Amino acid sequence: MASALDAVLLGVITTLQAAPNVGALVGVRVFDTIAPQNTPFPYIVIANPTEGPFDVFMRRGNSGSLTLHIWDRDTGLDSAQLSSATTHAIYKEVERVLNLQVIGITGADLVRGRLSYVTGMVDADGITYHGVARYEVLTFETAPS
Repeated sequence: MASALDAVLLGVITTLQAAPNVGALVGVRVFDTIAPQNTPFPYIVIANPTEGPFDVFMRRGNSGSLTLHIWDRDTGLDSAQLSSATTHAIYKEVERVLNLQVIGITGADLVRGRLSYVTGMVDADGITYHGVARYEVLTFETAPS
């Protein structure tokens, strides 16, 4: 089976970019692997794919995950606290849009997608906040019609 995770990645990016409440927070700044240099904050980068076989009842499948990196920077008086609130708001919208929801993918059936954890930290520069969320997926090859 070709990597269903590629289809999931594209589906997640498309879904997040089309979600009005996510768009209100990050616009269409949802990227695969790395954001272009000088991208305005906040934005989301989806990276670190992991995937392994998950064959069940004579049906080929994959279990995998993507890591969503939510980046924000605020130059206000308490930048870490403000960025943390913004990053949390972005995460809550991402959770609402992705967690246990069906997203459109091609070449496979998405059986389950869920956000399994989130954490956040202030980067060493003291003004960039980095939220990290794991999106776990279970896919099966599309059954022949």
